[in-house]
Amino acid sequence: MTKSEAIKSMEDGHKVSHHYFSDNEWMTMENGYVVTEDGYRHDPELFWHFRKGESWKDGYKFVFSK
Repeated sequence: MTKSEAIKSMEDGHKVSHHYFSDNEWMTMENGYVVTEDGYRHDPELFWHFRKGESWKDGYKFVFSK
């Protein structure tokens, strides 16, 4: 999915990964913050600032619990 689709899915509470992430890495949105699998909360503007190149425009996927 695209970056904008991933952000919308995260805002809706879904966990999303990217093809650059390892198998256990994911992110979601909670209370306006990007939250990663390790529990860290990131300011979205800063989080996406470092992920704005062409390779970050797509390649996202849903993460499903086992």
